[in-house]
Amino acid sequence: MKISNIFFLVLLFSTAVSSQVVPQADSTYSAIAFWTKMDTMVYDVELKKYKVDKGDTSVQLYTTYSIEITVVDSTDKSYLIRAKYVMDSIYSQHPAIKSVMKSMGNMTLDVETDENGTILGVKNWQEVEKAQNLALEKFKRSEDGKSPLVNEIIKNYQKTFMTKASVDNSSIQDLQQMFYFHGVKYTLGGSLEINDKRESQFSTNKLDTYGEIKYDSLYVEDGIAKLLMYEQVDPDQLKAEVEILLKDTVKKKPKKGEDSEINLTTYNTTYIDIYSGWVINSYEDKETSMGDSKNIQERIIKLR
Repeated sequence: MKISNIFFLVLLFSTAVSSQVVPQADSTYSAIAFWTKMDTMVYDVELKKYKVDKGDTSVQLYTTYSIEITVVDSTDKSYLIRAKYVMDSIYSQHPAIKSVMKSMGNMTLDVETDENGTILGVKNWQEVEKAQNLALEKFKRSEDGKSPLVNEIIKNYQKTFMTKASVDNSSIQDLQQMFYFHGVKYTLGGSLEINDKRESQFSTNKLDTYGEIKYDSLYVEDGIAKLLMYEQVDPDQLKAEVEILLKDTVKKKPKKGEDSEINLTTYNTTYIDIYSGWVINSYEDKETSMGDSKNIQERIIKLR
């Protein structure tokens, strides 16, 4: 099996504002939380992962599900939101992925935010960790899970899913996408530089990221703000992480020059209601490239 194929199979397992925002004369607004206890919003989500290898495209995963988000508690410094997931449909070429997603399909996560609506993490993370590990162990005992390579990949995945930070990074990517822009003051047409750190998909390490956030448009009559984000992970740090992972998984190091260039880039376009602060729609494209291969993830989130 090619190194790039193993890498993208591992990537499949990694699947890290209420805003009292009123248009100002100087075209600025602050996306801050202004939610009311027991507010409930339902979102429909479409997630697609596909691979482009030397011009050939193959769908690795396609799933649709819904998230019911309810504000269950609030203080002057924080909110607690409850996200109930309901799986609709799952298609995957990889039995391991389909099995795990079915087992994890209908979960309830309690997620904490600060007073601005910025995601802080999963409060009941230990329940999530337990459920994922049970699903993986069940799959390992199945016929499809008996492959030594798949078994090694699952073991490696379990090792990186043992902390609150890793659960936060992997289990609420949709919520992180939606509320990414909360807690910041923006100027219409202006941009903010990104110099940050993000949890690795392959370990508990943090990787440097850089990019740009832009307050693109304000639709005054509809009361909607459009925000854009571009972010790239440091390629050298990402390469080092992947080489360690592949060495542990396939027990060999890639040859010099083989799949040497690795890039991970994310684009986020989100529309926010400027009076209620709830997200209306959010679109994210995440592209991981290695040599002639690209792994692309597209997630569309729409308010029902």
